[in-house]
Amino acid sequence: MEANHRLRGAREACTSPAAPDRPMSRAELAEAVNDYLWRTEGKAYALDGHTIARYERGRVRWPNANYRAGLRAILRVADDAGLGFHPTPRGSSAPPAPDRERSEAMGTEEFSPSRSSYPRSGFGGSAKTAPAAPIPAAH
Repeated sequence: MEANHRLRGAREACTSPAAPDRPMSRAELAEAVNDYLWRTEGKAYALDGHTIARYERGRVRWPNANYRAGLRAILRVADDAGLGFHPTPRGSSAPPAPDRERSEAMGTEEFSPSRSSYPRSGFGGSAKTAPAAPIPAAH
C-alpha cells in the first residue's frame, strides 16, 4: 500500500492552533474536522488522530463523503484528489480492512452480537427464559 503524501503534506502545511510554530497534528486535524461537521451537519462525528494516520499511511484510500468534505474544508483543498483520495471499486486488488478499521473509516459502528448490550438469555426476558440460540457469524 502506498502512503498518502498529499494528505500528510496538506496537514503539515497548516499551522497548529496550539503551537503556531508547529504543523497541525493528526489529533488537531481530526478535532477540527469533527467541529466542522458538527457546525455544518448538526451531527457528532468521532474522527480521531489514529484514523487520520491510517488515511496518511494509505490504509484507507476513500473515507466516507462527510470526512472527505470536512478534510477538504479544513485543509482548504478543492477536491478529493488534492488530498490523495481516490475511489476504490469493490473487488479491487486492495486488501480489505479489518471490520473495526472499515467501520471507523466509514464513521459507523458495526453491530456485533458479542458487543451487544442485550442479555445473552434473550431480549430482557426473565432468568427462567431459555438461552438464545447462538447467532452464526457473518461471512
